[in-house]
Amino acid sequence: MVTRSNGTRSQGGFYLMAVVMLGFAVAVMVAALTRLWEAELVRDRERDLIWVGREFTRALTSYRGFTLPGQPPAPGSIGDLLLDRRVDPPLRHLRRAYSDPVTGKAQWGIEQDANGRIVGIHSLSLQHPRKPDGYWPDDPGLAAVARYADRVFRADPMTIVPRAIVAPPSEGG
Repeated sequence: MVTRSNGTRSQGGFYLMAVVMLGFAVAVMVAALTRLWEAELVRDRERDLIWVGREFTRALTSYRGFTLPGQPPAPGSIGDLLLDRRVDPPLRHLRRAYSDPVTGKAQWGIEQDANGRIVGIHSLSLQHPRKPDGYWPDDPGLAAVARYADRVFRADPMTIVPRAIVAPPSEGG
């Protein structure tokens, strides 16, 4: 502390040190919150990847279930899942062409059979998924891979899709 000429003591150094300490504390808290927000963003993207992957799994399974004898059981493109013209009226196995939640791009990795038909899709991200214990009880397949690109979503071989009868709309209500 410095003594002024009028005999009072100056507190300037104390206040300066308090402001520096407060600034340091705020910086530490902002850094911690940023890490939490980033981790939550990654978890959200992983949840979205699993949800979209399940939508593709359902669509591929549905496409296979509506295959008539002599038709290929797998689509030639994602567009075939959006509008299946093999039946009349056409069916929609997939609501829309989803983007990859991890990369943010519309492009997916495609797993094809020997005839070039789609049998599975996967993210193109080479990032490593977070794997906290018990985080993926509904999809252990994601916890078992080293990269997002290694988790392939395929038609469910155990699901039998019943053949639906699609009736034309009635006229006159």
